[in-house]
Amino acid sequence: MLPISKLPEPPGLKEYKSKYPGSDDYIDFCSYQQAQAFTELRENLLKEQKFVCAYCGQRLGEDVLKMKTEHFEPQNHDKLTIETKKEYHNLNYNNLLACCRGNDDKKGENHCDSKKGPKPLHFIANPATIQIRNSTIKYKVNPRSEEVLIFSTDPEIEKELNQILNLNHQILREKRFNQWRRVTKNLGHTETWKVPKVKRLKDDYALLVDGIKHQEFKDFIVWHLEDWIRRFG
Repeated sequence: MLPISKLPEPPGLKEYKSKYPGSDDYIDFCSYQQAQAFTELRENLLKEQKFVCAYCGQRLGEDVLKMKTEHFEPQNHDKLTIETKKEYHNLNYNNLLACCRGNDDKKGENHCDSKKGPKPLHFIANPATIQIRNSTIKYKVNPRSEEVLIFSTDPEIEKELNQILNLNHQILREKRFNQWRRVTKNLGHTETWKVPKVKRLKDDYALLVDGIKHQEFKDFIVWHLEDWIRRFG
């Protein structure tokens, strides 16, 4: 997962919180000013994440209706939140992330926010709070089965990757592999890869598209190429 540098809180959200200081209801905010502030919020999230899902790294388009707003710390629906001075997260901008729809329109298991729902992540850190990616998160390319698995050397993180986020959903395993095959096709068979070419490819893939967008599955592709360079360079 890529670290996220948060932009300033969007004006519409700031105005809403100032106008209704006792409110922490995300649904109420979404209907505020005929959803203009809601649209502005999602546009902000897309821009700061460079148009990729905070969890799986799939490319997100610019249509704010084709993404999900994820609360990293689950929403608190306790009506006594303010009175009891509990910490709440519903409208905390640093707690909000942009996610893909996670296969929510098809039968079968979901992934990312659509799988996570109200469950908390105790061991995977909020990507908006980290400076560098978690080095325990790794990938394995399986050419024979044409899939790429994500895993962690930390058993607690490994459990959350699979049981809460479901980042080894069959769709994601196949999409990662297809992207790996497209990106590395000009390198030839892996046994014939040359260090200078791999380094150039890694550097190119790390660049932003049009200066504003991450390459799809950037975390995986860059990690994989860097790992190959460490082992064979």
